[in-house]
Amino acid sequence: MSTDPKTLGEGDVSPTYRESFEFTQRILEPEGGLNLRTYIATAALQGILANPESWLIGSESRSERAVKEADSLLAELAKGGK
Repeated sequence: MSTDPKTLGEGDVSPTYRESFEFTQRILEPEGGLNLRTYIATAALQGILANPESWLIGSESRSERAVKEADSLLAELAKGGK
């Protein structure tokens, strides 16, 4: 099993679908979505932004921190961390 957080976070957490119709049948086909790494980074960024002191830090630094937190969590989960 890979321990690279970039591949650990693959897979859709919140898939999106493309809708099509074939005769009278509605067909929904998976079309990607939010992967686990992005989902965790988004939650981390939300937590970072909830702290008014973080507003003094540049947005690039906040974003980098959120991604590092996501990668750290994914790496710990891959090790079987509790």
